[in-house]
Amino acid sequence: RWKGENVSTTEVEQILDGFEQIVESVVYGVEIPGTNGRAGMAELRLDRPHEEVDWPALCAYLKRELPPYAIPVFLRITDHGVETTGTFKHQKNKLKEEKYDLNQHNDPVYVLLPGESCYQRLTPEMQADIDGNKHRF
Repeated sequence: RWKGENVSTTEVEQILDGFEQIVESVVYGVEIPGTNGRAGMAELRLDRPHEEVDWPALCAYLKRELPPYAIPVFLRITDHGVETTGTFKHQKNKLKEEKYDLNQHNDPVYVLLPGESCYQRLTPEMQADIDGNKHRF
């Protein structure tokens, strides 16, 4: 649940996977201090370096295809396939634990801050502001 709404991670994955520059996605919820529920976060495998992604096109696509509460707040970019269980379900526990914490992994993370129209690369300063409740999600 996020913003009082139930969000289907499978549905969001299908929408993300429909964007031409995304090869594979895994969607899960992460806790942001001082908020209710879990914010959407997606781990993405791309067909190009993250610096070359058409971020404005991705943002426009997500706004067109998803209700505002279902658009992921965080995007974690990876270059390896997503770990799966023996029954081919995505392994989300480790991802949920690491969340958007730049100290726990080396993957680039992008954030859609409240009031912004598109994603920006998460910096340690922005992460401290998010964890310190300086943004109203």
